[in-house]
Amino acid sequence: MRRLVILVLAIFLISATSLAAEKLLFEDDFQDGIDPAFWFPLSDAWDAYDGVLVFPTVSFGDILGGEEDWENYAVECEILPLEFGPYGSVRVFFRSNEVWYGYSASFHAGGFMVHRFEGNWDQHTIFANEAEPTFTAGVPFKVRIEVYRNTMKVFVDGELVFEGEDPDDMYYEGMFGFRADNSACEISNLKVYQL
Repeated sequence: MRRLVILVLAIFLISATSLAAEKLLFEDDFQDGIDPAFWFPLSDAWDAYDGVLVFPTVSFGDILGGEEDWENYAVECEILPLEFGPYGSVRVFFRSNEVWYGYSASFHAGGFMVHRFEGNWDQHTIFANEAEPTFTAGVPFKVRIEVYRNTMKVFVDGELVFEGEDPDDMYYEGMFGFRADNSACEISNLKVYQL
């Protein structure tokens, strides 16, 4: 009887662990260009080759990906800022079906910010405006952004740097994407998980 109880507990623990595992929604190795079935570039300057999504020159450009009805998910990628222009940043959009509608985390030489945009770049709520960590052109870093219900988490190189909530729960679903915000950048090792 004791062995049966132990066996049942072991099966339960294994089952519970597998149910709690994140489900991979999407990944892109950026070997074959930009897949128009998944990506929606809003600038012709975005390209994909040799394992990277690249915005090659300092300017402004957006690209969205995913599905409009994605709710709770995590975006993981490596970002290499190639160059920052004045006030430049590399931005990751999440729960965003249009540019300037949704949430974002922007990474720049002076730190990072987490926003909720409400229709334009200057119509927003700032959830975080932190001086550290800082980001240097030519130095890659890993980002993981989680959005679950109205909670957002931002990890940089495995360290939690922001956790907060949108008290208005304004955006409950949407795509993810990137913005070269007066910058040039490369994105690689992209994975999106359902939470």
